[in-house]
Amino acid sequence: MAENGDDLSRRIASLLTILNCLLLCLGDTGGPILLRLYFVHGGHRQWLSSFLETAGFPLLLIPLSVSYLHRRRSNPSAPFIHLNNRLLIASAIIGILTGLDDFLYAYGLDFLPVSTAIVLTATHLGFTAFFAFLIVRQRFTPFSINAIALLTVGAVVLALHANGDRPDGVSAAGYWKGFVLTIGAAALYGLVLPLVELAYAKAERVVSYTLVIEMQFVMGFFSTAFCIVGMIVNKDFQAIGGEAERYGLGERKYYLVLVWCAVFWQFFFVGAVGVIFCVNTLLAAVIIASLIPVIEVLGVVFLHEKFSGEKAVALILSLWGLASYSYGEYRQRKDESGGRHFPSEAVELVPPADRRAAMEIQSTNKLISHHHSAPPPPPPPLTRHAKLLLTILNCLLLSVGSSGGPIFLRIYYLHGGRRIWLTSFLETAGFPLLLIPLSISYLHRRRSNPSTPLLHLTPRILLASSVLGVITGLDDFLYAYGLNFLPVSTSSVLVASQLAFTAIFAFLIVRQKFTPFSVNAVALLTIGAVLLALHTSGDRPAGVTAAGYWKGFVLTIGAAALYGLFLPLVELTYDKAGRAAVTYTLVMEMQLVFGFFATGFCAVGMIVNKDFQAIPREAAEYGLGETKYYLVIIAAAIFWQCFFLGAIGVISCVNTLLAGIIIAVFIPVIEVLAFIFLHENFSSEKGVALLLSLWGLASYSYGEYRQVQEKKELQRAPALSTV
Repeated sequence: MAENGDDLSRRIASLLTILNCLLLCLGDTGGPILLRLYFVHGGHRQWLSSFLETAGFPLLLIPLSVSYLHRRRSNPSAPFIHLNNRLLIASAIIGILTGLDDFLYAYGLDFLPVSTAIVLTATHLGFTAFFAFLIVRQRFTPFSINAIALLTVGAVVLALHANGDRPDGVSAAGYWKGFVLTIGAAALYGLVLPLVELAYAKAERVVSYTLVIEMQFVMGFFSTAFCIVGMIVNKDFQAIGGEAERYGLGERKYYLVLVWCAVFWQFFFVGAVGVIFCVNTLLAAVIIASLIPVIEVLGVVFLHEKFSGEKAVALILSLWGLASYSYGEYRQRKDESGGRHFPSEAVELVPPADRRAAMEIQSTNKLISHHHSAPPPPPPPLTRHAKLLLTILNCLLLSVGSSGGPIFLRIYYLHGGRRIWLTSFLETAGFPLLLIPLSISYLHRRRSNPSTPLLHLTPRILLASSVLGVITGLDDFLYAYGLNFLPVSTSSVLVASQLAFTAIFAFLIVRQKFTPFSVNAVALLTIGAVLLALHTSGDRPAGVTAAGYWKGFVLTIGAAALYGLFLPLVELTYDKAGRAAVTYTLVMEMQLVFGFFATGFCAVGMIVNKDFQAIPREAAEYGLGETKYYLVIIAAAIFWQCFFLGAIGVISCVNTLLAGIIIAVFIPVIEVLAFIFLHENFSSEKGVALLLSLWGLASYSYGEYRQVQEKKELQRAPALSTV
């Protein structure tokens, strides 16, 4: 009998959960659509529409009555209500704030498409996190910060394209009024939720489902009363009859819209409270987030609203932000319940880069199996002062090369250069400069060991480096060819997407696991590239056709993808190297071989394409003059090699993370330099794409930092256990 009773209880709980999920789905989609339907066909009473959002609160008497009768069965003296005076006052105040919030939302929806309003309303999550920090001392997490940033950027994307999204009959001023009012409603709702949580914390009693419904009833009552006062002042009751007669769908349907609007909004409130109680807040958030695109589709189908590419990007950003927040809540609950904390579990990936990411990631201090003979004794360590100077020098080289290389290549094209293989050649033609640090390294080793070998390369590494060098040459060609058609400010943002390809190929080739931070970075860099793709016409340089621009776009993405393949192959080479350790010297030797074969590959292309014969003629016809032509191509080769030298040096002297940060910081520097010296357009879309790229790079860098910290903690744990 007990088992049958348990089965019955589980079935009832399951049915109640399904019912509440259904109510939440109906209310979340139907409420906004019906409210917008009221406005679209001639309704203009803001206080009336605000009233509709909570006017269905008497429906809560049904579950409250069922709950009371259920309690009376087991306890005839059960109290009629659970609310005490403190909770009653708190619920009344929160109800008035909810009424004001309803007014702001309804007033804003008079001017905005529902597909826009729903994306803007999603920003309440950011305000909730902010006010929760101030009111209930809820700490920010990387996931909540990420969600706030993405929701904010999504709202900015919509704001930048207000003209293309404005409904018929709404002025620009009216649209902006609706935009601000909806953001204000989201902010106020973000304040209400922490206040509710504070009321629960001060309740001095167990917070049950019945208590929550009672509070919702009181909030609905005072919210509705607040709106009724507004209706009286605004004379809405007297105007309803006339508005019904003039309503576009007819008088009967006018009243049906009002009634069902109130019903659907109450479905939303009842369903949300029920899902939170039966399961958890996370499921309610997931359902609401998953219904955002459903509302978008319903707005397009039934209200004939426009659905632009920008709105799609804003929608994706909002959904990704909600997913980030939900995952953070899941992780937090997992930790609080005593679940295992999941480390990043990913081997260090390639640092984010503008062009050629800091070359050999995970090269330094990576142990590999001993092969033929014992390694030579290590050279004497550098003094602290010498290491500091070397670090500063490498940071300077990386900064100069990261910004100067792309700029000089673009200058070559802008003033009449058209030899693609030549520009590819320039990216690695400065490889002989590597002989300088290699010679210094050799002489430094000779001091401590006169019999030290000239080279550390084995035949296996030499062969692998040769193949990788040819791949590098092909990658140089794709990048240089793409830059012939694109502004450097656009190219630098697109090339940053190599991080996404690196993560994918690293997973396939070296079985490197994804982390939440790397997945977030991949998503943001992809969205940034999509946003640029949606606005090709406004970003096209003079003299470049639409077909040419798209060719450059695809070539640059191809270059990013190929480099994303290249870097895991380098790591695989280290794993198969058969040496005791991968040192800074070995990495430079490999880079020398890369450069030699990449340059050789491009030189073959130049011979086939007769670039060597064409150089003098091109120099004579160059827009800046013959002398400056040669200065530009020499400077381009030197700056690119400065980038390679600096990247390797920073990794060796400090770590991969610093190299990634420097490269990321210089992406906006490249944008500014291109704007000043090359007079490129810097559109708002490019600014948003840049922000997304930088945020994605920051996410990845933070993930790398977290991984390093976790490794240190794991290393300290055995030491502490032996004490």
